Amino acid sequence: MSLFTAYASKYSGLPYLAVAVTDRVSPDSVAPYKESRFPLCIELRVDLCEKQDPESVKNTLRSFAAFPRLLTIRSSSEGGNWQESDAVRHSLYSETLSDAEGIDIELSARSICAPLIRECKALNKTVIGSFHDFSATPSIEKLDALVLEGKSLGVDAVKVAAHCHSSDDLRRLTCFLLSHPQDALIVMGMGRDGTPSRLFFPFLGSLLTYTFVGTPSAPGQKNLDEMLHFLNYLLPEF
Repeated sequence: MSLFTAYASKYSGLPYLAVAVTDRVSPDSVAPYKESRFPLCIELRVDLCEKQDPESVKNTLRSFAAFPRLLTIRSSSEGGNWQESDAVRHSLYSETLSDAEGIDIELSARSICAPLIRECKALNKTVIGSFHDFSATPSIEKLDALVLEGKSLGVDAVKVAAHCHSSDDLRRLTCFLLSHPQDALIVMGMGRDGTPSRLFFPFLGSLLTYTFVGTPSAPGQKNLDEMLHFLNYLLPEF
């Protein structure tokens, strides 16, 4: 799990932030955060980029080489903006993953998920198998089934992002996260009622919490300055 282990000892369990960017975000705007006391990785949302050809994507990834890089090409069926076929998406992942430390691919992408995982394993790249529900928070049974599905596919971590309409939904996600202490999970609630999860779930075992520079990539995200402000308040230096 190269995306996660590289900074584990250096940062002693501090919350790990994935900063969503596109090719419209200058690397210079993120570079000052390299000195943050909290570890950061860059999530390049290729589906939201203006230029999506392999060479442009590789150049953008290389411009953020000061940070670990997560390559994401989110399908329209799970909230992204990818308009081409999965075959084209698979090809774009394959041609560009050499310049990233890991990828995010939806568990529902049946036709490309398994072969992409094999390619990433061969190159020692981290694979996050993700699930997104922008309308509701699934039942505990459904959430547990996603963990089993991810394990069967061989992903390094399972990511669950679900819309919370109430504190009951937030509690359900909390119970789900706490019931899997030995599993590699990334869990967050979207929407207003899910926003607290972005701050507190990293303390309960969620491997990443998402933020952004530029434009938010999901409802309820706080920008990087806001996230660092809140985290520094919760974990002041002594």
